[in-house]
Amino acid sequence: MKKINFYYTLSAILIIAGVVFLLYNYGYRSYSAIPDNKTIISEINKLVPLVYAQNMTPSDLNQLGMLVSKDSYASGEIQEVKVLAIDKEYVHIGHGLGFIYEYYKTGKQLICPGHSLSHYYVFIKHGQDELAYGNLNDSKSEFSLWNYTINTSGQYNTTEMTQFIEEYNRDIANVNSGNSTASEYQIDYLADAPCV
Repeated sequence: MKKINFYYTLSAILIIAGVVFLLYNYGYRSYSAIPDNKTIISEINKLVPLVYAQNMTPSDLNQLGMLVSKDSYASGEIQEVKVLAIDKEYVHIGHGLGFIYEYYKTGKQLICPGHSLSHYYVFIKHGQDELAYGNLNDSKSEFSLWNYTINTSGQYNTTEMTQFIEEYNRDIANVNSGNSTASEYQIDYLADAPCV
């Protein structure tokens, strides 16, 4: 009887060790939004000079893409940044990398409906309809929480936020009525709206 209990105990230990091994190697070690993930932040910092020099190609983002490959949010941002690199939209590349940086620095995904709406216009301009409409949907779905946070935090200038909300609603109405273009000034204005 003791021999059978020994085998059951040994089997249980081996099963638990196997599960721990699998979780460690294929689950918990993956890069996720762990605050202050130095490897990812360091890789982003290596890319910043390329953005400033306006000399970034999609392949420059491959290493960062591999590092964040198991994180759906960051992977999606990298895919957008790669398309922006093809289209040489360096300001928006910088924004995208900034969001990923902040995400890995703080563990928090920023809510930026203005920025998402600005990317809608940028992607439409370059014929990237799927990315454009994904950003438009993100913008619309983020707006309520963003608006609530802006209005309850007390950290933002009420007049400026009221103006932004009016502009945002005007843009959404224009898009809903079929107008998918905006001036560069309007795109920049939307992109520069505060994130929460």
